Amino acid sequence: MRAEIATALERGGLDPADVERVVRMALDEDLALGPDVTTIATVAEDARASGDVVPRTPGVLAGGAVAAAVFDLVGGAPRSSLAGRSSPWPARRGRC
Repeated sequence: MRAEIATALERGGLDPADVERVVRMALDEDLALGPDVTTIATVAEDARASGDVVPRTPGVLAGGAVAAAVFDLVGGAPRSSLAGRSSPWPARRGRC
């Protein structure tokens, strides 16, 4: 896990080693029967995706550092500054 994500988890009161252990357990369970056959059949191996977290109203984004850790551990580290901000992150309409 990247250092900046581990730091963000620690700022949020979480132990990065515990988060990594739980994420790896969840991934192991999810992939216990092998890769998802629908994904293999419909998504190119080199496909890339993007997405935005866009709040409808002002609020607080919870779990951003954990989400960043999940993406980082599966090899799809997000290009975002979520992991570098202290938690919780204020969320404004149309921007996180």
